[in-house]
Amino acid sequence: MSARRFLISLGLVLIVSACAETPSAPPAMEQGPRFLNWATTTEPQFAFEGANAVGSRFAQVLVPTPAVVDQSSSKTASTSSLTWSHTVGTGASRLLVVGVAIRNANNVVRGVSYAGEAMTFLQARNNHDGAVRVEQWFLVAPPSGTANVTVTLSGGAKVVGGAVSLTGANQVSPFRGLAVNGSTDTGTNDPTVADSSGANELVVSTVATDGNAAKSLAPASGQSQAWKLAYGTSGGDDVGAGSTATGSANLIMGWTKDKNAKWAIAAEVVKPAPSIALTQYQATIWAKRGQARTLQINYAANGGTSPFMKLTISDPTYVPGRGTIAMGDSVLVTATVDPHALTVSLEPHQMQFGAPSQLQIWYSGAGGDLDGDGQVNSSDSYIETQLLGMWYQADPSSPWTTIPATQSLSTKSFTAALQHFSGYSVAW
Repeated sequence: MSARRFLISLGLVLIVSACAETPSAPPAMEQGPRFLNWATTTEPQFAFEGANAVGSRFAQVLVPTPAVVDQSSSKTASTSSLTWSHTVGTGASRLLVVGVAIRNANNVVRGVSYAGEAMTFLQARNNHDGAVRVEQWFLVAPPSGTANVTVTLSGGAKVVGGAVSLTGANQVSPFRGLAVNGSTDTGTNDPTVADSSGANELVVSTVATDGNAAKSLAPASGQSQAWKLAYGTSGGDDVGAGSTATGSANLIMGWTKDKNAKWAIAAEVVKPAPSIALTQYQATIWAKRGQARTLQINYAANGGTSPFMKLTISDPTYVPGRGTIAMGDSVLVTATVDPHALTVSLEPHQMQFGAPSQLQIWYSGAGGDLDGDGQVNSSDSYIETQLLGMWYQADPSSPWTTIPATQSLSTKSFTAALQHFSGYSVAW
């Protein structure tokens, strides 16, 4: 009699972590679990291995598409506080970038806000003698709708401000690669800055010049002008402009002009929002009662390959809605990996085992920043040694609770014995 086979789906959601230095408690403790993010400069790629993975399939990873310009706006004045209206659309994965061009670098930006929410400083650059200054600020997930952008300066100056809102931008780590440049003479050459990027990324630039090139300033070939304004009636005493371009390995962001003008320019690479659904990261094995079967999923990032998870099943006994699994019968197990968080959902929930299955999850992909503050320090070490653990969720509507698991600091992993399939995560 041929063995009966049941279809099982095993969903994996991934949030990875790591360690740091001398332990000290993080400044603010919250009710867990707090999940961990990948710390790779590119989206991790996955592959599976294992002697018993014959017949498995692993879905092809889709390449995310570049972020898209949603709206742009700008305003100019001689003032210490510049305010203008900007509309953010309703698209997903929104990002707002504000560029500021200042005539006289002795005046700097003290703060930028949108809809009353403070924005974050990104980068700045003066030309060689401080005649002009450029700054960039950003806000992740700005609210949709029309609201004011407000730029506050340290003193009164001729200033141009411009805003570009994007959709499809990475919400966890929006930027990869910042670049600035400035003229070193009277501005005989054109403003340019190199910013290497990928074809699935978008580059945003802001330029500031003095007034001599107001009418002729134009984005170089391959770039799109997002905004441009000049202060003054006779060509402008202060010119500010912004542009965007699809990324490339040898990209030069630049502007052309037909007159000498001192300048400063800044550009940054905007990473795309992952366009991967869970079902696009899949591996399957047939788990057979009475015979150990192993599935290991590795991730490749930054030129290396490391393990992410390993599942070993030898004694599947019962599947809800299907019944008891006889000795020698097989169950198809599907592993689905999410490249954003280290959470593992094994379905169907409450599938049971005689001898426990073994689940090992490595958290080294977080790069050491376990509290998400952008730094690897003693707080992260404290989290790893005192707080980090494996968590359990009976079903999607249930709360998370900790479960017994063995931690290895040397391999940065947790191993737990599973009596059934449910939701699991390494978190704190």
